[in-house]
Amino acid sequence: MLCEENILAQRLAVKNDSFTLINNLKDRYALSLAEAESLDKEIRGFFNDSSYLEDGQEFYTAIHISEPAGKPLKICNSKRIILTLRCKQDLKIRAKDGIKALYKVIISRICWQALQQETLLTQEDIAFLLYVSRASVKRLLAELKKEDQYIPTRGNYHDIGPGTSHKYEALKMYIKGMEPSDIAMRLGHALNSIERYIDDFSLVVSAAQEDYSSVAIARFTGLSEKLVKEYLILFDRYSLDDKLKPFLDDLIADFKNRKLLKKTQNNSERINP
Repeated sequence: MLCEENILAQRLAVKNDSFTLINNLKDRYALSLAEAESLDKEIRGFFNDSSYLEDGQEFYTAIHISEPAGKPLKICNSKRIILTLRCKQDLKIRAKDGIKALYKVIISRICWQALQQETLLTQEDIAFLLYVSRASVKRLLAELKKEDQYIPTRGNYHDIGPGTSHKYEALKMYIKGMEPSDIAMRLGHALNSIERYIDDFSLVVSAAQEDYSSVAIARFTGLSEKLVKEYLILFDRYSLDDKLKPFLDDLIADFKNRKLLKKTQNNSERINP
């Protein structure tokens, strides 16, 4: 069964516009694979607007985030958004962990993408988009909750407290061992955004350890005071875990070393122009 899934993943991986364009660039213009991939990425950048859809993306109309839970849907304001229902990395997850794990990843991704576009999906929306029953969606959401993964849906978003932003969730996943690329896929974010969240978190914690207040940290980092406090709450929460504390200590120490190295290099350049 696993072998069949791997074969399926390999076959489906070549059925997309990006793969076709890269192959054409290599064959027709004698470009290397790296050159073709770079050009493909640059070309797609020109179409980065609301009317362009990547492979696996769909337009969908969802309820606006300002509408409270319980309000009749027919009188709620809605908004057209873009959701990523399929991407190349999904094939690897299906081959490695099976369809159930893939459904969880897709649910996480589309719910966070909806939130980023100021809308919220309902269980009915998710069931419709994934062609599964609402009962199945309910079970998957319950399992995600047990796994300590918060999923913003219309049914629970307005009940959440602080420490539930997408940045908070991204850092929580990273601290618990998930790779940045996997986090980006689950939250529907760019990889460089996830990496920036990690650096911001490290900067906030480092500054707090030097006795800067949250107000001062917010001022010199440009982050909101609310986010600074979220990051400090997150650090305090997981630094109490004996299994995770060494990772956090190493993360902050590595950040301080990189910061010191950069400062030393800058000073050297000023002395030796």
